[in-house]
Amino acid sequence: MALYTNEQIQRANDSSLETYLRKKGEQLKPSGTEFILIYTDSTGTHDSITIRNNKWYDHKNGIGGYPIQFMKEFYGLNFREALKELLYGEEPMLNGWTDSSESVSNYKKQNVKNDEPKIKEEINIPKKAEFILPVKANNNDRLFEYLTEKRHISKKVVEKFVDKGLIYQESKYGNVVFLGTDENGVPKSASKKSTSNSGKKFRIKVTGSDTSFGFCWRGESERVFVFEAAVDLMSFITLSKGDWENNNYIALDGLSPKPLLRFIEENKNIKEVYLCLDYDIAGIEAGEKINDILDEMYGDKINTVVINPLYKDWNEELKAKNGKEATAIQMHPKKESCKKTIKNLISLNKNDENKYIYWRNKGYEENGINFYIDQIKRDFVLIEKSVEILDDENIKILRGAFLRIFLRIADISASIICKSMKDNYTISTYIDVMLQIENEYKPYKDKCLMKNRIEQMKEEIGYLENSFIDNSQSFLLWAKNLLNTSIKAEIYAETDYIKELERMKMTEEPQMTMNI
Repeated sequence: MALYTNEQIQRANDSSLETYLRKKGEQLKPSGTEFILIYTDSTGTHDSITIRNNKWYDHKNGIGGYPIQFMKEFYGLNFREALKELLYGEEPMLNGWTDSSESVSNYKKQNVKNDEPKIKEEINIPKKAEFILPVKANNNDRLFEYLTEKRHISKKVVEKFVDKGLIYQESKYGNVVFLGTDENGVPKSASKKSTSNSGKKFRIKVTGSDTSFGFCWRGESERVFVFEAAVDLMSFITLSKGDWENNNYIALDGLSPKPLLRFIEENKNIKEVYLCLDYDIAGIEAGEKINDILDEMYGDKINTVVINPLYKDWNEELKAKNGKEATAIQMHPKKESCKKTIKNLISLNKNDENKYIYWRNKGYEENGINFYIDQIKRDFVLIEKSVEILDDENIKILRGAFLRIFLRIADISASIICKSMKDNYTISTYIDVMLQIENEYKPYKDKCLMKNRIEQMKEEIGYLENSFIDNSQSFLLWAKNLLNTSIKAEIYAETDYIKELERMKMTEEPQMTMNI
């Protein structure tokens, strides 16, 4: 496998993100000497990423870096794919079988963690101010009224947190103050939540807070329950039965895993993490991401379990229990599309009388795996031709064609895996393969545009054909990669592709016309 040189890696990280994103049709909004990336996907419209030359910073998630890292985080590309994209198709210039340690070392010198302070400073992230807690009120009347009457949290639970000094009422405005403390009980962060009956509701971090410390209850058990917000944490405890005080509870005050990771490092006895995040798009993605981080850092030393509320979050569930109108859960459109795709493929293969299944099986009987590979190549040609002629008039027709072709490539890729795994193919083998793909699918890792997906499929088809010809052990690996990519393309065509085309159209320069 050819390798990218250090010089190529450096050029990729020195390239202008602003220029690249404009060429890709992304929407950039000027903001002083910087640009804000505006993008829309199935989860909504986002404006949290700031771009300056070859640097970026995501204010919402607290991460930033250089172009290679951006391609991995935003478009979901791997290292080699990111380099090829940033170098506009330029191929590797070294010969070898693995990425050299020197090349990888050179890349790591420019990674997110090492350069984050520098990037924050260059992209006008304000320096940390002194942490000063809001002045306490003489009583907690408004605090109790808000948490028990409006939020329906148990009075006994509220009293426990007040007695521990973890919440209090602010003197000036009557807001509830939630404290994030260290293992010695020293306040390190704080957030304020409005208790007002009128005006705009808000929740803000106190200036100077160390966001790696979350609002938490420290028990003696080996388990910790994780929430997005303090109110959800206290609502969950109210909904729970039995002795809760021995367990650990922490609120992230958002979706950053930093408070949880710090808590685990301070409490070496933790063996079980229960992710009790909101049941919405952001909560689903954050849960899967945190789960992967914990798995990478701790392996089987820590067991992670997801607990979903019956409504959008735990306080909404508590409201419903008290007879109030509550916000329903929000399913993730990409996960739902993945389930639908897998279900359709399994149902299709259960029907032996289906004309397509008969044709596919007959072709295999006459020509073996070669038939599958040739059909995938023919289908991919149709995909490439369709992309070239997209416009407003035929987009719906071609999108439907995309869905059918991606589905067929996925099915044939799965059939390759099944036939290669077992001589006596059964539907149960196919179901096992497809369910594994569904279980492994994570939307937060699936972010690249259609062009990148098609280029990735083209590369995988080439590797699949070559590994089959050479009788390589990697043949099954490339078949699974192609199965994954085609299903992701199917999901993207069904959920986000129209939005991508609309976004690109909005950023196109208007055509000049001449009046005669």
